[in-house]
Amino acid sequence: MSAPLAPSLRRIVDLPQGRGAGAGADIWFTLALADGAAETLALDRRLLPALLNGLRLFAAEADRLAGQAGLSERPLAAQVRAKPAEGGRLRLEVACGPEPLGLDLDRPAVKRLLVDLLAALAPPASPTLKAAA
Repeated sequence: MSAPLAPSLRRIVDLPQGRGAGAGADIWFTLALADGAAETLALDRRLLPALLNGLRLFAAEADRLAGQAGLSERPLAAQVRAKPAEGGRLRLEVACGPEPLGLDLDRPAVKRLLVDLLAALAPPASPTLKAAA
């Protein structure tokens, strides 16, 4: 549950769409707001690092305030993309800063990762099923 905001502020709840525009010079995106409205905005692509760094600074301040209030840490969210790499490997790109973190994985590592992901996403077994096993 989110804390109430000042009446003049509008809470962003989703980023449902966006893409590059203007021959790559701009980024447009739509913000979904808690009141049901949507705002479509454009940003000069060169300003993206400054915007992200600003948001990181604001998030650090929010983390500090949350710590003082005894609230839990905010979850880390990252965008991950996968694509083929040389030698039959898989390249994962994790957007966790101004430049994505790239990881090249061989087939056994991909298999282990998939098993770990499925285990992490699986719902916990009910106590009844655990006792029967």
